Parts: sequence; C-alpha cells; structure tokens
Amino acid sequence: MRAYCFKSLKEAYSTLLNDILTDGIEDPIESEGKCTCIDLGPTAFEMEGHLKHDIFFSRSQMLYCLVDAIYVWSGRNDSEVMSYYKDFFKVCCGEYGFFENALGKRIYELHGNQIDFCYRSLKMYPYNAKSILFLMGSEWDLTDCTIYCQFMRRNDYLDITINYRASDFIQYMQNDIFLYSIILEIMAKWLGLKPGKIIYFANRLYITKSYESAAIKMQEHYQNLNVLKQYEERESYIDRGAIRTTFFRAIDLLIQWNRKKNIHIEHCKRELHEANQPDFVRVWLEILLAEIIRKNLSINEYKEFLDSLEDSIYKFYMEFFDSYQVDEKLEVI
Repeated sequence: MRAYCFKSLKEAYSTLLNDILTDGIEDPIESEGKCTCIDLGPTAFEMEGHLKHDIFFSRSQMLYCLVDAIYVWSGRNDSEVMSYYKDFFKVCCGEYGFFENALGKRIYELHGNQIDFCYRSLKMYPYNAKSILFLMGSEWDLTDCTIYCQFMRRNDYLDITINYRASDFIQYMQNDIFLYSIILEIMAKWLGLKPGKIIYFANRLYITKSYESAAIKMQEHYQNLNVLKQYEERESYIDRGAIRTTFFRAIDLLIQWNRKKNIHIEHCKRELHEANQPDFVRVWLEILLAEIIRKNLSINEYKEFLDSLEDSIYKFYMEFFDSYQVDEKLEVI
C-alpha cells in the first residue's frame, strides 16, 4: 500500500496523478472487462482539512463541486439540478428522475440522521470512535464507491477519515475532498473544535484509460498553476437544526434560475437576498448565478455582475478561467 502526507492540494494532486500515470497498472474495471483503468492500487494519504478550495482544474469542475456539496447536504434525490452541471446525470437518471442511491438520502434517511448522531455522539463522548457516517446503499448492487466516513477528535482538532472501495481520481476524488472538507468544518464549529486532517483511503485509486489524455493535460495544468491568491474565506457555518433545509432551499433557487428563459439579474439578486442563506452558501450561489448570467446574457452584464461580488477564491477562478483557455478535456460536463 502507498501512503502519503501532503502539505497542499497542489502537491497531493500532482503527486498522485504522476504516480498513477507512471506506476499504475492497467486492469479491467468491471468483471466483464468492458472498461480499462490505470490503477495505483491501495492508497492512503492525509492533508489539512482547511485546504478544500486550493485548486480547481476547470470552470465546470468548480461549479460542479459547489452544486454537488449543496445537493448532498440537502439530502435530496431529484436529479434536475445535477443534470444542469454534469451531463452524466441526464443519462443515468432520465428526464428529471430520481436517484435511487443518492448520497444525501443515505446520510439522512437510510440509517437515520447520521449527521445529528455523529454530533451528539461526539458531544457526549468527545474521544469515542463511533461517530461514523455509513454510506452503503440498501442493496448489495447499490454499493457506492464511498463506504463510510468517520469523525475523530484529536486534542482540539476534528479529523475526518473517508474510506472507499474505489476512487476515480479525475471524475470524483477532488469533488469528494471538497464535499467532505465542508462537513468537517461545519461539524468542528458545532463542537467548538478546529478542522483537522482529511485522511483518505481507497483500495483502488485509478483513472479510466479513456481519461488518460485528460490526466496528462491536468498534470500540465497543476505545473502551470502558480497564480493562486490567498483570500479570507467566509466561515462554513450553519445552524445545526437548519443544515438540511438550508441546502434544500438553495437547490430550489438553482432550479428556478436554470429553468428561466429570460434571466433578470435584479430579480435573481432579490430572490437570493430573501432566501437569507449563510454567508458561505450565499457566496457559492452568487458564483453559480454568475455562470447562468454568462451563459444567457451579454458578456458585459456578466462581467458587471461578477465585478460586483466580494472577493473570494471562487470569483478569482471565474476570472482566471475567463482569461485562461482550459483544455476541453478538463471540462467535466
């Protein structure tokens, strides 16, 4: 098994990708052998949990990270909003259908409200090892890539361990790190702790052979990405009793905005203001609204709206991708 300790996401992603491409072994990814992957084998690594938004490799990947985090923590399983941000979901779920095995449903319903259980468990017994989110589906054929994640207090820090049967580096790993770093930060604040480490284990860390050329382009992207700035990010905090309903309402807003044939910026801004979202969710929604404006209105209206937003790493990346031509292989849609 390979084990790593990384100081930054850039170091993590560039090192792991290089090792997959250099040392990975080609294996069939399904029993029928229909798809080939380049597999690094059992892999574990750790990094600081606050590094969640260090690197995005394309505009569509960043937007998908934001939407996926909102969607999962909303506990919903309707597919409409996801289909706007990743074409795969149009294929696997039909026209605005429902996901039988949605991650949010497994977190909140299949085994009860596991977020609440983990909080109460850590509050009552701060150093116990039982604060686990079980992420298996209800049937053997609904076994997701993610098996479980576990919260563990160490001194004044809260760590999270994520365990995978297999992890697709390009399509899911980076999104998952963003997703679980958010709940780590929220849970730590509820408990009066600091976000600690993300510990990641996958029995198979791989890329599919069809994404090999994209992986090479991604390598170049990491090597050339020396333009990152530091921003004082909004805290990822949300009232414990409102986490699911807050993200649920955010999904409703995104569906409304994406359905509209005629976007009225001031009307959308008013809807967002009236939604009274936590600051960090509001920043995400403003960036997602900026992308809808970019696609549907003039470039001047888009730039004027983007300029009006507060500085954030997400705004920086929107401006970066406006001026830097990303290879289309890195667009995950």
